[in-house]
Amino acid sequence: MSKQVDSKNIKAGDNKAKQTDSKAKVEQTQAKPAQAKPAQAQAPAQAKPAQAQAPAQAKPAQAQAQAKPAQAATQAKPAQAATQGKAAPAPAQGKAAAVDPKAAKLATADKKDEAPQKSAIHTEIDKLVVDATKHFADKKTTKTEIVHDVKEIKITGDDKKTYTALVVYLPFVYVKNHRALISKIVNDIQTKKKLPTFVVSQRTLINKKADFKQKIPRNRTLTAVYDSLLEDLISPGVIIGKRLRFHLDGTQHAKIFLNQESKEFLESKLNLIAQIYKQLTNRKVSFEFRHETSYIKVPLLKIQRTKIAKKGAATATAGKKEAAQ
Repeated sequence: MSKQVDSKNIKAGDNKAKQTDSKAKVEQTQAKPAQAKPAQAQAPAQAKPAQAQAPAQAKPAQAQAQAKPAQAATQAKPAQAATQGKAAPAPAQGKAAAVDPKAAKLATADKKDEAPQKSAIHTEIDKLVVDATKHFADKKTTKTEIVHDVKEIKITGDDKKTYTALVVYLPFVYVKNHRALISKIVNDIQTKKKLPTFVVSQRTLINKKADFKQKIPRNRTLTAVYDSLLEDLISPGVIIGKRLRFHLDGTQHAKIFLNQESKEFLESKLNLIAQIYKQLTNRKVSFEFRHETSYIKVPLLKIQRTKIAKKGAATATAGKKEAAQ
């Protein structure tokens, strides 16, 4: 009997243990979803601040994008007011005023189109030149403004006093067509202004570094323009030779040889011409008069040769003449 009671007690303990184990398993399975739920709750909670930060960052960017058109509109309003002739509001202190590039270009173009104001000497000399051309028989122009420019150059004389000389720039075509009138114009200006006067042709000078599409013509180079300027200052003298001397410091000195026939009217002006040429071109020049050596080629004359008769032919002709007699 005791053995049966013990077996019953063992079975009851085993059943209780099985029940407790099943209860523990059920509790564990119920506890797992409960633990997962807080993790899921934490994930949305963490995602929400990130989403909140993204719209917060997007809002300042949208505000800046909206502020840029507003600034452009505020900057465009003063420019429109300036173009329409209305008074634009004064900009605040410490801020630069907005400038319209189109308006600036128009202003610079208007300044270029404006003709430079002429001095009193320029207008007076221009009137003298126009009057001289009107009374000239072979005039080839009817313009009322001929003189291109007038320069007053300060020079020092032999007595170390400063004097003023006038250099009158006339158009190249005018000087070419009115050679006989240039001396009369110079005399008229000198008698009226009581100043030494020189007439020079206005020439175009193109720098070799300029953006010139074609090859620069010879008559528009620096050397050709300066040589022509010296010829205009010496006119009506003639240059018969030239010698250049280059110094160690890079400067050059030109010695110009003039014909002896022009010594009478150029000898007193040589110092004056050298100083004017120095100020206009920054080149030193000295002059010397020489007799012009001319080489004439004498044409060869053809000498007619007399025909010499042969001795035999001469005796035959003489015998025939005697027989005929």
